[in-house]
Amino acid sequence: MSRPKITVVILLLYIAVIHPATLQQVEKLLVEKKFTELDSLLPDLKRQFPDHPTVLYLTGVLQTDADLAFYYYHKVANMPQSAFADDAVFRMAQYYYAKQNYKLSRQYFMLVPEHFPGSPLTDDALYMICQNYLALGKFDSAQVFFKAFIEKAPRSSFVDLAVMDLDFIEGLQLENESKSAVPLGIRHYCIQVGAFANKENARNLLSSLDLDVETEIVEKVVDGKKLYIALVGKFQTSAMAKDFAERILEKTIQDYRIVQRIKI
Repeated sequence: MSRPKITVVILLLYIAVIHPATLQQVEKLLVEKKFTELDSLLPDLKRQFPDHPTVLYLTGVLQTDADLAFYYYHKVANMPQSAFADDAVFRMAQYYYAKQNYKLSRQYFMLVPEHFPGSPLTDDALYMICQNYLALGKFDSAQVFFKAFIEKAPRSSFVDLAVMDLDFIEGLQLENESKSAVPLGIRHYCIQVGAFANKENARNLLSSLDLDVETEIVEKVVDGKKLYIALVGKFQTSAMAKDFAERILEKTIQDYRIVQRIKI
């Protein structure tokens, strides 16, 4: 009767010792980004550990379907014991950034420093929060966040980029200030609904709004960097522009700003 007991003991030792070592190896390969090797291991890992956060995270990383990858990252993000929970949240934020949902992207990036203090992704997340404000055309907010980022993380690898972005914003502000000296009779006001590095994205946004008012895409170039600013309407006063935005745009565009332009 002793032989079955020995078998059980050996089996328990295998589960307790060998399996954790296997997962540790997977985590090491993930850190080293050896995805080809991991891809070959995934089917067996899913059979052995279908609900383990590391396996769920790996499944998301190796997904070619962004929506399905998001599903797995969401599961991992709700498992704080996972070594990759912060990375899962970061990837969810990147998903929304790629979808140009900058409001949700910003909210998810904010979760990294809030819920994972000390995460190596903190600087990346803080910089991307700034980028979301910039993409939304909220230049005043972007300026505040870029300055705070440069002050808080002076040794970050993103500081040089943040300084360039700050120079870009300040260049836009100087340009707007110079236009304020133009006589009132030849000025108008527009609603800025987005700012994009890709002109096609600006076109797509304006097309999706399907408005019966004039729209325009304006190029802004500062220090060699170009943005395409999507503008809606030409109004005589800022109050008229704001009224239109509140009545017509707020159903689809939550973040916008009123800008001054010279009439053509």
